[in-house]
Parts: sequence; C-alpha cells; structure tokens
Amino acid sequence: MPQASQEAPGCAIALIVVGLLILVPSGLCTTVVGLSSLGSLGIALVIGGPFILAGGGMVLSGIRGLRKAADAPPNEGPPP
Repeated sequence: MPQASQEAPGCAIALIVVGLLILVPSGLCTTVVGLSSLGSLGIALVIGGPFILAGGGMVLSGIRGLRKAADAPPNEGPPP
C-alpha cells in the first residue's frame, strides 16, 4: 500500500489564513507608524519587520504546499 508523502492541503490553507492574519495588520500598522513621521520609520521597521517577514513566509509556504498538493498524483488505494 503506497504511503502519502504529502501533507493534507488543509495544513497549507491554514498556513495561508494564519499568515494573512499576521501579515495584514502588522503591515498596515508598520506603514501607518512609519509614514506618520519619517523619524520613527526605523523603529517601526525594527518592531514590525519580523512580523511582516513571518506572515509573508507563512503565506508563501502555504502557497507552495498547495502547489505541491495540486501537482502530486492522486493516492491509489489498496488493490481490490
């Protein structure tokens, strides 16, 4: 019986959703604080930058997981 080497696409979808929940608010907040006064741009990027990178990384890895799941051949069940 062949074993599935791919994770379920539900995990990839969860990564995308959680990544967007982190990316959108942190990106908006960092942009608003950074553009309100250009003197605080560095502080805003130091504080908000890691969250933007983490959220973006989660979204990209979720998209990569969905693409792998779409390219994988369907699992064959046990012979009848």
